[in-house]
Amino acid sequence: MAPRSGCWIHVEVQGEPETAFAERMYTYHYKIRDRYQVPVASLAVLADTDQRFRPRQFSSALLDYAEPERWAELEASDNVFALVVMAQILSSGDRILNSVR
Repeated sequence: MAPRSGCWIHVEVQGEPETAFAERMYTYHYKIRDRYQVPVASLAVLADTDQRFRPRQFSSALLDYAEPERWAELEASDNVFALVVMAQILSSGDRILNSVR
């Protein structure tokens, strides 16, 4: 499919708290972007009455070695790839590891 100009606006009205809401918003956003190759503005209308349900972002970390407590695992490893991971984390300016530098 040829790229199109313009943008898409993705709006979801959420009437009740849902743990997978932020992930679903992310999934729909990237699927629209991938399919139509245009910028996407994703907007959530939170119509529920639960003030504690206010999702701000979705994130997923499969191998999160940027956490300080995991840093020791990398340092102790004899796997050469651990050095590559450490170098990448340090060079990325990761704020979590500022104390390690």
